[in-house]
Amino acid sequence: MFVTPMEETYPIIDELTRLLQAPDPALESIGFQSMLAASIEALNRVLRAEEYVAAAAISLAQQEKLQTLIHEIQQALALLMGALREPGKRLLDLTPSTVSSEHTSSWWYALSEAIDQLEKDIKWLQSLTQSQEKDSSTWQLGMLIETMLQEHLTRLMEEAERWNP
Repeated sequence: MFVTPMEETYPIIDELTRLLQAPDPALESIGFQSMLAASIEALNRVLRAEEYVAAAAISLAQQEKLQTLIHEIQQALALLMGALREPGKRLLDLTPSTVSSEHTSSWWYALSEAIDQLEKDIKWLQSLTQSQEKDSSTWQLGMLIETMLQEHLTRLMEEAERWNP
């Protein structure tokens, strides 16, 4: 049975929902709001990169895989934006993505750029997460977003390997 991105379930989205809906005063803290802003920025960059890959896809199967990844990031962004309060909004930098849109007609180039962007943002979030108290809400948020991006990286790397024996 074919599952459209709208019907797809994402365990990380469920975990994010539980975290963000928990009655935890730490969710209002500047530390948590800072991690929210950083996560939103990273997800926006990765979203743009994955959209370029989808636009350059050379098969329907590739487009469908990318649409699933894109949909997951869009859901995560909606949740994170909903949890962002004034302190976090002031930290948020919604300037245009640094991801280049050049050569997006080349699937391989767009895929390589997306992989590179994911690697950069995973490292960035790892450094932010490691400085948080383990098991705190801020640490949990960083780990969830990092895990999501790592899963996206793995799926794009698998796709690259399929097409580059």
